[in-house]
This record gives sequence, structure tokens and C-alpha cells, in this order.
Amino acid sequence: GIPVQATIAPALPSSEQFAERLAGIVERVCIDDYFMGDGSGGRRTARIGVRAIYDALGLSDWYSPDAYKRVHEQLLRHFPQERVLVSQQGFLPG
Repeated sequence: GIPVQATIAPALPSSEQFAERLAGIVERVCIDDYFMGDGSGGRRTARIGVRAIYDALGLSDWYSPDAYKRVHEQLLRHFPQERVLVSQQGFLPG
């Protein structure tokens, strides 16, 4: 009976099953990434070398300002649009 929100920050490579399983547990989701959520437009994350980690793992396409949209689209297949919030919007009182 307690409303629960999951925060996915940063958005990482995930399967469709992740969104499906999450839908059975929480009422709403907030998604964030390295670019919106690090407080500097991604510059702070870039300085600590996160891109090199993604490159080394062969996941370069997941380190971009648009990568969160993939996870966002997966979530929208399992949650109503008003229950999938992005960045600061997700931290406002519901």
C-alpha cells in the first residue's frame, strides 16, 4: 500500500524484461543520465573518464545524450506516460 518510485540513474543498457519486471513492482519511474543528471551537462562525468569505460566494453552508443531514450521507450511499453518521468521532473513531489 506504499507508493514506490524507482529511479534509474544513470540509464544503462538493459533488456525489455527489466522494464517489464519493474512494472510489477513500482508505480512510477524516474530516468536520468550522465548528461542531464550530473549537474554540469555531462562535463563532470566526462572528466572522470566514463566514456572510456563504455568504449572498452563496446557500449559506446550507450554513452550519448540520447541513450536514455532507449530505456525510456522500453518503460513506456509497460507504464502509462504520466508515470515515466525524466530527470528533475521525477524528483518533484507526486
